[in-house]
Amino acid sequence: MRRLIACCLVGLLSIVPLQAARDFDGVDDVINCGSAAAIDDFVNLTISFWFFTNAAGLDYLVTKIDGAPTEGWYVAHTADAKILFFRRFTTTSGTWETPASSIALSTWYHIAVTYNNSSTTNDPIIYINGTAQTLSEVTPVGTAESDAGDSLTIGDRGAGPGAPLNGRVAEVAYYNVILNADSISGIRRS
Repeated sequence: MRRLIACCLVGLLSIVPLQAARDFDGVDDVINCGSAAAIDDFVNLTISFWFFTNAAGLDYLVTKIDGAPTEGWYVAHTADAKILFFRRFTTTSGTWETPASSIALSTWYHIAVTYNNSSTTNDPIIYINGTAQTLSEVTPVGTAESDAGDSLTIGDRGAGPGAPLNGRVAEVAYYNVILNADSISGIRRS
């Protein structure tokens, strides 16, 4: 079953993401989509969104964590201009990052992350503007922690402020399937 979660920004079919974007002030703006059981504990997932950052620094872009990142997952923009995907596991959490300087300030990017958390040997694919990136990683150990009860948020973590985004986000989508590269490119071009 494929599930697209429509939360505030999804479905705004604008060719230019700027027209559909939500501004985040870097202080306390966050969109909290809640934590319905229908969006908890996806084994397979795809997260897709457009974003634009105004400042260097750590920004939580899309998350399924409340408070400190002790369970669930997040996608972030780092101070050294990487895209980072974090997934909490019972013993050692997994982190995967694109190369430094993958993201420039004041530029729109389409980001997509696909991942299957059923095994610690699985790696996500992080796409920037439709291109799969080479990733550095910390390999997880144990089993994936439950994200049930954690809110799906945009612009910061659920209990924020943690690392609020100073920038814009548009067209966020969260699926319980792994979309292939052609599907990611199709979303990017829509």
